[in-house]
Amino acid sequence: MGQRVIRLEGSARRALLEDGVEDQARADFARALRNGDPRAEQIVQLIDGADLIAPNVAGGLNAAIAFSRGYADGGGFDMAPDQQQLMADAWAQRDQIEAEATVWLQGFLMLAYGPLSDAELADYAQHAASAEGQALSQLLFAGFDRVFGQTSYDMGMAAALRGQGQQL
Repeated sequence: MGQRVIRLEGSARRALLEDGVEDQARADFARALRNGDPRAEQIVQLIDGADLIAPNVAGGLNAAIAFSRGYADGGGFDMAPDQQQLMADAWAQRDQIEAEATVWLQGFLMLAYGPLSDAELADYAQHAASAEGQALSQLLFAGFDRVFGQTSYDMGMAAALRGQGQQL
């Protein structure tokens, strides 16, 4: 089951690279939830039970800070903000990051887990909410956070350097 879930998630991530697929997945979830579709409720229960929003928000905040650090290190700010200002600026985006993470997860999981039966999804959600599932999730999020943090820093640095090049 775990291997199947990984394949489905990988396939969904590749599909989301196609124009319009993410918007369609989000719309499909919203419509299913509005219509009382049990699959949408299972997705909501999975997100809540596995506590998937909080680590996504934390990762988004960390990525925002890393981007700003890269931008500052690249000389993108006239007056580079200090650490407290970087954190305050990121924190100001928290609600937006949470809202975006929520709708992204809903659409992504609806797309990814569409081929699973209701029983399979219920079993997976139960595992994801277990102590073992939570431990695995924490490890995965730690890895994602590290990669996204470095990528965000690099993007901030590149944006600063590009901005300087355009000013010349």
